[in-house]
Parts: sequence; structure tokens; C-alpha cells
Amino acid sequence: MQKIDIDKTVFDARRIMELIPHRPPALLIDRIVSFDGQTIVGVKELHDGDSYFNGHFPDEPILPGVLQMEAIAQVSAVLCVCVQDVPTDYNTYLVRLDESRFRKKILPGDTMIVECELVERLPRDLFVLKGKVFVNDDLMSETKLVAKVSKK
Repeated sequence: MQKIDIDKTVFDARRIMELIPHRPPALLIDRIVSFDGQTIVGVKELHDGDSYFNGHFPDEPILPGVLQMEAIAQVSAVLCVCVQDVPTDYNTYLVRLDESRFRKKILPGDTMIVECELVERLPRDLFVLKGKVFVNDDLMSETKLVAKVSKK
């Protein structure tokens, strides 16, 4: 993982909600802390009271893998719309996940750092991206994804 100041804010939650349609409690990004047009880094603070920990699992709460993939998809969506001429005129849809790996447990109290990189732009407004989730410097999960950008 590149060295990033996770206390910095490039886009706050309000701006993120202008760019993608997700809203709490489904919004899995608190802020974007780095964006250069090719890579983007988002942060999500996880708390004991977050609803997804209640039933997964009652005696050993861990963040579900599907929510880790959703966080990667949301951060990737912000990247995909931000490289458009007018970002708020577009939506991004997840088309495919490949090569997903879950390496370590993510727990209540962790700060999830989601790093996504644009790998390739394909015809028909398709984007290939790689996403990784870190806690501190530990790689927790990763995936390759394809997203489609469409005008609203």
C-alpha cells in the first residue's frame, strides 16, 4: 500500500453521496483521502454498534466479505465517475468480480482503507480495476472488478 495520510479529506461523505447513489447504512465510505485520476483511496471507520456485526457472528463479530467487496465497488465507482466530463451525470454499475481473496478478519474498531487502481478502460464504457482493503498496513482482502459507467 502506498503511504497515505488517512486523516486527509479529498471528498467528504456529502460529496461522495453526490457522486454515487449509496446512502447510509449502505454507504461504506466515510471519505476519500487520495485521488489522482488513476488511483483512489477511501476510508471507512468500523464501530462496535454497526449493524452488520450483530449477526455476523454474535460471538465473534467480523465484517462480511461481501461488504468488503461492496466497499471496493463503491470506491471504484467514485473513481469511474470522476474521470467523466461531468461526474454527477453518470452512474457506475458492478459487472463482474474476479480473483477475490479474503486474507484476514476485519473487526469492529478497525479502520478499513480501500485502495483502487484503474487498470484499463475498455470499449462500451467498461472499466477494469483492482481493489484492495487494508487495516493498517495489513492486506485484508482484494479483488479485480469490471464496472460499467452509464449516463443517468
